[in-house]
Amino acid sequence: MGNRFMGLILAIVVGLPILPVALAQNAGRPDLSGVWQPNKRGEEWIGSVHPKLDEIPMTADAKWIFEYNKDPRNPLAGRSELSPSVTCAPVSSTWLLQRTGRPGSQWMETIQSPKRLLMIFENDHWVRQIWTDGREHPEDLDYSWMGHSIGKWDGDTLVVDTVGIHDKAWLTSAGHPLSDALRVVERFRRPNQDTLEIDVMYHDSKLYTKPWGWKAAFKLVPNGELAEKVCNESRWLYGIDESTAYPAY
Repeated sequence: MGNRFMGLILAIVVGLPILPVALAQNAGRPDLSGVWQPNKRGEEWIGSVHPKLDEIPMTADAKWIFEYNKDPRNPLAGRSELSPSVTCAPVSSTWLLQRTGRPGSQWMETIQSPKRLLMIFENDHWVRQIWTDGREHPEDLDYSWMGHSIGKWDGDTLVVDTVGIHDKAWLTSAGHPLSDALRVVERFRRPNQDTLEIDVMYHDSKLYTKPWGWKAAFKLVPNGELAEKVCNESRWLYGIDESTAYPAY
């Protein structure tokens, strides 16, 4: 009995030096969990920073599709009969994040675990999964509205790689298209307790001549709770003709 007890004490003592090492390895990885809203106007970083429409490096095919999609009365919005958002179809994870990043828009919640980072959006409570358990993208990837996301830590930054977003989704509410070659690279940082920063870069050699992107900053909402925001009956509200076909390319 005494030998067992001494063995246990020895094991604990031997293991103690390992504990600070393990803690040091995780010290640079912040917990990204929280309920977040965009920065308000007048603060150091206004919600999201986007390139101007004429600065987006579209190919000839992308320009043609964008001209087809956009609302001639409002270049920042797509045509109602084509917009996935207005027709209550799922929108891409990139569009959800972009729209959430605008001042005065809806909130999102992030829940971090060792296996994945969950992103829950107030908009229809869409859920996005970012796997952080070391897995790679599947070889037989099924394309979806959210795509397949994996994240790996680079110091205090979670670098997220997303592929497999459905090509009927839009990158932006203005109607910028995407192809099956799209790869989205995002960098999530929490520079302080109250701030979440996200840099987004699009890589799509079929529709864009070079990578381009945007960035957003979010403020923590202590004890915040997501409200219920439901896209409902938009077809009737906007008088949508469901027979309108999406252009092929």
